[in-house]
Amino acid sequence: MIGPLRREMTTMLMSWRLPVFLLVAGGYLTYKLSTLLADPTVAVASAWTVLPGLVEAGLLLVLGLAFLFSLDALSRERDSGMMAILRVTPVTSHRIVAAKLTVLAVIYVAVALLLVAGAAVASFAVGGPLLSALLGFLGPLTLVFSFLAGLGLFISAATGSARTSFVVGALSFLPLWLTMEPDGPGQVLLYHLGAGSASAWIPLEAAYLAGLSPLSAFQTRWPALVGAGVLGLVLAAIAGTVIDRREVSL
Repeated sequence: MIGPLRREMTTMLMSWRLPVFLLVAGGYLTYKLSTLLADPTVAVASAWTVLPGLVEAGLLLVLGLAFLFSLDALSRERDSGMMAILRVTPVTSHRIVAAKLTVLAVIYVAVALLLVAGAAVASFAVGGPLLSALLGFLGPLTLVFSFLAGLGLFISAATGSARTSFVVGALSFLPLWLTMEPDGPGQVLLYHLGAGSASAWIPLEAAYLAGLSPLSAFQTRWPALVGAGVLGLVLAAIAGTVIDRREVSL
């Protein structure tokens, strides 16, 4: 996998999307923290008032990462004709997908480091178990990343073009974002539809509540989180098979 991985890393480092994404992510996190620490509606900022905002920021950044970097990761190669070229080399489609997933994981590590740095600064300002709580949140966040990255790669493999991938991805990711918080609009809609029990298996909501568990009575829904993480890896593996079948049919 060294060959495909080296190619993917080089392509990503030469792309404008990575530095722009990290710059926007750092700016968003800085703005979020400054807003939370200077919130006029609370008398004194504390770990309890800052942690929910950090958890939400982490989930939104991972959602944005998956949207920007996974949805066209394979369909873009097909649009440019590179996939057809790779088909005549010894590189298998599953190795290509594995290289794409590895690059996504490297970007995720950068996002996680930004979150930890932000939590460390905020913890110094407000005290309390903020940093340790954020570190505990990285486990659920990693499982959500696995799910979103695998879903994005599967959509990218199954759709015919990069533009279609983004449209299908937006329709797939939007419900996940709307149901992220227990009192969000998506959760309210599920409740009115009589499907409130389904929220127990929504991965982003499970991760959101897991992030708040050190400072609240919320119990971490590990079955939902682990199941989502495994499903993401399965979808990524299926993406390789989908590529083979699409290229053969063409």
